[in-house]
Amino acid sequence: GSCSKCAAGTSTDNKAGAHYCTDCPAGKIAAEEGAANCTACNAGSYSVSKKLCTVCKAGTFSSKAASPNCTDCDAGTSSKVNSTICSACKPGSYAPQTASATCSLCDPGSYTDKYKSTSCQSCLKGSYQDKSGQTLCEACSKGSYQDKAGAKTCIECPNNRTYTTYKKGSSSSTDCIGPMLTYTVAKDTNYNIKGSDGSLTDSGVVEFSGTLSVKAGSGNWYLRNPEHPYIEYILVKQGEEQKISGRGKMKVIIEPQITNVFCYKDTENHGERFMGYQALDKSGAKCVSSVCRNEDGLDIGPHCKVKNST
Repeated sequence: GSCSKCAAGTSTDNKAGAHYCTDCPAGKIAAEEGAANCTACNAGSYSVSKKLCTVCKAGTFSSKAASPNCTDCDAGTSSKVNSTICSACKPGSYAPQTASATCSLCDPGSYTDKYKSTSCQSCLKGSYQDKSGQTLCEACSKGSYQDKAGAKTCIECPNNRTYTTYKKGSSSSTDCIGPMLTYTVAKDTNYNIKGSDGSLTDSGVVEFSGTLSVKAGSGNWYLRNPEHPYIEYILVKQGEEQKISGRGKMKVIIEPQITNVFCYKDTENHGERFMGYQALDKSGAKCVSSVCRNEDGLDIGPHCKVKNST
């Protein structure tokens, strides 16, 4: 009798005079009838239908020909369609789950400096990152701080003309050092003075009637008569309090004495050297001299003469 063709998905396994056809094994196909051999699916694809090879979907792979299935990529890796391998996520990106089609960029406020990351790390206090997909966080610059982890920006000190920090990477508002004066204006309805509490970190003019109370919390401050500011004035030293009384509506110029207390080589464009107030040196020792100790311009941070530790 005559021979019959093997159906699609089967073959004679290249045997002449075969009495029957054999199903193609998983990973191999016979797309058309009458096949003498089953053909292996290429790497990057698989087959379970015996008639058709299917490419591996994104997030999976097959590294060998004649694969019966595709394997999920590990967390920290990803793959495109028809892949024979999974690619490790590059620094700045991550894949938290298996079978990821792509690696995600680290969000602002986080980073990873490793390959094959499954997560990103939050920026530590004192640092920030405002871009996506980064491998490190930037330290807060002098004159700013960040007291929370995972920050996109740093917080500027109260007044960037009179305030600064010792170093980069400050993590607390208490690292911001500068002049501070608080005051209380007494209420006087006769002159429409409501009465208020306030504070200054730089020069200002305060209007009052009756009594003005001030306290120099940080640094020395001048209280000047606007009509004769350099003849009629009072110097209020750090920690001291002062009251001024008078009749009628009055004004007083209040300004910090910003000279020879500390200095550092300025990198924030405030001038060649920044002058301000500080009661402690960078190691925390109490200052006993107000002489600026950085006239050579070395970038070593604020410092002053302190008592010997012995």
